[in-house]
Amino acid sequence: MLKKQSRFANQIFLEVRDMLFGKKKENTETDMSFNMAPIGENIAAFRKASGMTQAELAEKLGISFQAVSNWERGQSCPDVPKLIELSGLFGVSVDAILGLEDIPVREDNGKKGVDADVKVDVDVSVDENTQLDAEAYLPFLDYMDEDAVDGAAMTVLKKTGDADSVAPFLDYMSSEGVGELALWLVNKTRRAESVESFLDYMDVDDIGEVAKLLLKLTGDPKSVESLLDYMDVDDVGEVAKLLLKLTGDPKSVESFLDYMDVDDVGEAAKLLLKLTGDPKSVESLLDYMDSDDIGELTHQFLKNKSRSQAEETDEEPGETFEGLSMDEIEKLLPYAGTETVNGLFRQRYAEQGNFDGLVKLAPFADTAVTDELISADYEAHKAFERFIALLPFAEEKTLEKLAKRDYEENRDMERIVNSLAPFLKESFVDKMVRNSIKKKKD
Repeated sequence: MLKKQSRFANQIFLEVRDMLFGKKKENTETDMSFNMAPIGENIAAFRKASGMTQAELAEKLGISFQAVSNWERGQSCPDVPKLIELSGLFGVSVDAILGLEDIPVREDNGKKGVDADVKVDVDVSVDENTQLDAEAYLPFLDYMDEDAVDGAAMTVLKKTGDADSVAPFLDYMSSEGVGELALWLVNKTRRAESVESFLDYMDVDDIGEVAKLLLKLTGDPKSVESLLDYMDVDDVGEVAKLLLKLTGDPKSVESFLDYMDVDDVGEAAKLLLKLTGDPKSVESLLDYMDSDDIGELTHQFLKNKSRSQAEETDEEPGETFEGLSMDEIEKLLPYAGTETVNGLFRQRYAEQGNFDGLVKLAPFADTAVTDELISADYEAHKAFERFIALLPFAEEKTLEKLAKRDYEENRDMERIVNSLAPFLKESFVDKMVRNSIKKKKD
């Protein structure tokens, strides 16, 4: 039934009037401390009388169905432009929506209208052992308040255990009441499909609670996939983290990633790494993560690798790649600190005595470290071919020094041209060639 609003609703009405007719307002401030519930109940009544679900009304207004749900529950109030749109959609005045005008609900969907001033207290209570179906309530639904309809629907559902049995009640129920039906039914069936007909009538928070309950009951990510389109991103994130705690398996949340906020994906990855200690476990999440979170995740993992040793020496834990293959390291390099890569480059060269497999490190290491290592290798082996793949990452001045040093020792310009020339300035190579020819003549 339509609810009549107090003087506070009149303030909103005056704003609408002033906007439409350009009347000057004496007081520019609006007292919004009034109870918005009556306006919400009026919106719900007009919506139902117009044969629309919350989702359908939201689509016509270009807003989310959660916003409509918040209006109808009195948690927020439509702004002035939206009030005018609602007025047009319902075919009533803004006054009627605000409760300033007595008007019967329209009969668009074939239902009997309800006069705003009619207040009928219908006793629909029955003995719990009485087998009562929805048809017994149908003649009274237009005259029952939401609490009574919610209670009647629950009575019928508990008798039948079938969502279809309460379908006639849904247009008359509160979103909270429908949410309670869904929780009860899911607890009984353990299937999201059993409450699909309820979803358009439910508040987004209640859908999230249904998903969490389902997951706790089944432990199966597929059990909640059909609910994801209706859920709030924060709830999807909570469900994903709950699932990871239950399974420790990154594959269990792959279908959730498109619905999650990047921050929640980051939290999920950190939780997963904490549970498994394995960087491979978070690979499928990386494409959905913020770069800062990936960097933080990588640094934390590398620090954890050296934490035991650091605790023994009372030193601050650093980052280490110890125990990882080059394939595993390659995936972490873009997110590791430069100093960490520099240390790894030196360490692996010292251990191997060559650059096999280490070219992957050069793009992420300081050029000075690359210069240092190839210079040391040349001093030890006098062979450019040992580090030819690293030359694109070396400083030109370092290569010029190596070229001069090699020519002084070997007097073999062809060797230098074949190895270093592509990475040296043409003018430098030309000068060396001319000098070599001159020395041969002399």
